[in-house]
Amino acid sequence: MAQPPPPPPPGLLPGKPKGAENEVTGQSIKEFVKNEDIDWAREQHFLRKVKTHIRKLPEPSLIRSFISELHALGFIRRVIDGLRQILFPFPTKEGLSPNAEVMFDILVSFNKYADDSALGEKESLESFVQELITHAKNSVHLRQFVADKKTIVGLAFKVAIRNPSACPPLVDLAELLTSETKDPWYLAALCTAILRCPPDTEQYRLIEKILTPRMEDSFRGAAIVNAITNNVITKDDRKILLNNLSAALLRSDYIPLAVRLWGEVASKERPVDDFPFYSCVSSLWSITDCATEQFLEKLTSSPFFDLVVKVLSRFAGTEEPVENEVMYHKQTQGVLVIMWNCARVNQVARKQLYNAGSIPLLSEMSKNEDPVIRCLAVKCLAAIGDSDEKQIFATTSSNIEFLLDLARKALELPSHLAQFGEFGTESLEELLDGLERIALNDVNKRLLIEADALSLIEGVLKDAQNATEKRRALELLWALSFCEEKKSEIIHRFSLLQIVMAVESEADKETKAVLEGIEWELFGKKDKGGKSEGGSQGHQQVMISYNWGSKHKAKVLKRILDQSGFDVWIDDEKMGDDILDSMADGVESSDVVVICASESYQRSKNCKGEARFAYDSDKPIVPVLMEDFSREKWLRFIMGTKLYIPFYDEELSTEQVRQFVNIVNRKIVSLKGSNPTPRTAVPDVDSSPGPQTAVPDVGSSPGPQNAVPDVVSDSLKETANPKAGLSEDSDADQVEQWFVDNKMEKVLERFGEDLDASLILQLKQMKRCSSADYYSTLRDDYSIKGGELLRFDKAIDRL
Repeated sequence: MAQPPPPPPPGLLPGKPKGAENEVTGQSIKEFVKNEDIDWAREQHFLRKVKTHIRKLPEPSLIRSFISELHALGFIRRVIDGLRQILFPFPTKEGLSPNAEVMFDILVSFNKYADDSALGEKESLESFVQELITHAKNSVHLRQFVADKKTIVGLAFKVAIRNPSACPPLVDLAELLTSETKDPWYLAALCTAILRCPPDTEQYRLIEKILTPRMEDSFRGAAIVNAITNNVITKDDRKILLNNLSAALLRSDYIPLAVRLWGEVASKERPVDDFPFYSCVSSLWSITDCATEQFLEKLTSSPFFDLVVKVLSRFAGTEEPVENEVMYHKQTQGVLVIMWNCARVNQVARKQLYNAGSIPLLSEMSKNEDPVIRCLAVKCLAAIGDSDEKQIFATTSSNIEFLLDLARKALELPSHLAQFGEFGTESLEELLDGLERIALNDVNKRLLIEADALSLIEGVLKDAQNATEKRRALELLWALSFCEEKKSEIIHRFSLLQIVMAVESEADKETKAVLEGIEWELFGKKDKGGKSEGGSQGHQQVMISYNWGSKHKAKVLKRILDQSGFDVWIDDEKMGDDILDSMADGVESSDVVVICASESYQRSKNCKGEARFAYDSDKPIVPVLMEDFSREKWLRFIMGTKLYIPFYDEELSTEQVRQFVNIVNRKIVSLKGSNPTPRTAVPDVDSSPGPQTAVPDVGSSPGPQNAVPDVVSDSLKETANPKAGLSEDSDADQVEQWFVDNKMEKVLERFGEDLDASLILQLKQMKRCSSADYYSTLRDDYSIKGGELLRFDKAIDRL
């Protein structure tokens, strides 16, 4: 029978490394601590045994136990005192004992694993670190020693991370490292530690001082920022740290470095698998996911996104010969992820990517055999393309199925991360975001419902890991609820609606707003037996509908109308908690609705519901364009051939003010039969007080004596040529004859039941006001293309 192993020697410390020749015991440590004659500069044997013992312990719990024993026996305090003896003063480089680094290694482990019972020693260690750095400022040899020893740098970082009040030594250490070391990884570790400190101006100034001198060197600059990013993304608070990093990089010259690198790759001065470029892509991959608005604004103010599309063209085309295929693949992913991160949160970035010609490249990449590239390309198409172009998914419906399948796989996994291909992972949250963007197109709404997206939504609401996943699923449902032909299918899916109603009890404010939007779109306005609380007060002449991004311009319009004597309602002043019901009250109690149309407006489901409600309520609509943008079909339909005012600058010109006031007034006059405005003065569009500029008498339209005169230019007037052969009174036979006379019998068939004289005259007016909308309507709504389009165009011109 085998004998049991002998018991360990008395006093052996926990976690004895297997095979150690000389055990580190409690007794041996006591004897070492009691020895008053230790020569710290020469004593190596026992210190190295302690360091080796710590390194070989297999589990953190054993290390913590051993560190606690070292602290309890007074070993840590003796090591700190010993370091003071051999480092202060520091006479010569040759006078440094190799023990110093061994002792620092022990103290780094102590700082990492010691519990709160060692608070006194930790405070003593912090004091020693600050003392060390202060001495190093006055000693070139000690300064070089600090800069060269990673354990010292690491210890200073950990002290500052644990206790942000100990940041002052970091400032001094940055001064030392900036001048003494060229190692980017030391500097990256320092910047990472600084980011963990409370953010303030000093923090960013410090990172700026470290990074800016190195941004001139593409290799070192890109490597340092990439090393910082790699340090940060492993932390639990990565989003906060990346946000802090993007703010800090604004103070350095990192964005010019990025533009320079991407430009050199775009012009083929650098290969696509160039290491500095790889480092830059890798960094921006993470940074753009959590960047500050200011960081993205600075990117958009540079040629960065134009260069991104040019670089993408190198990846989307014929594969170039590369030395490192793994790096090449990661680069392709990285470029697409950067595009997705920026386009989904920043409208300017989205427009720049769109205008640079990204859509054809992404369309081609959406057919890629690699599932990772395909997924990212499809998401980018959803984020960058406008609503009409998202119809590309209708012609490649397999991409919709592809994203839905990935989302279903993610939902089944505990991590909610879909894994595909060799490198690919996609979170359920981002997949739902991509699907919601695809659903902005009406055809895609139907395809998603037919592909059983409702079951996916129901599953997410049941098993969501967090509130964000639930909200993303509800936002997708809200987008789908705008599909008129499938709305009843959603309404009769009782199991889904029960879950949706159950979510409301625990929903945050943002999620409740989404739930209200779903209820509004599916079932209409709530019947509360009167006005909703917080809604419009009584009757007003004009309601201004706008997206939050156009708040400033909406207030300018309100000021103009106020000064012209109109009673105006805007939600900034009167909106209550029930947003959509309050909006409905505002529309119902207004004579005219002014729509502040913009890219953000047409992408907002709230704004879309508001505009549609105004249209369905037969309210006169006055569109004001906040920017020049491609208008989606639903917005073109609501605007029709109505006159609109372009409000692209910060203020309207005097002529635009006259036109705007006149259009609003005419809409109200047509309703009331009398002019409601008490003044004929046009407001001064400047914010400073002063006399109002009177409207010149340029000819008035029939109406009351005090009406605002019609000063709209001839190019804007809604008129038709009475000699053109068609008028509003033309009957169906006359319209058909017009098509025959112009040899457009085939075109006639494409209009079907929609055809009447008013439609043709509206198309003529649309061409004059917005040729882009005119051509896209003919192409998309009536499939008129090529020679047929040219013939119809000439006939319209002759009207």
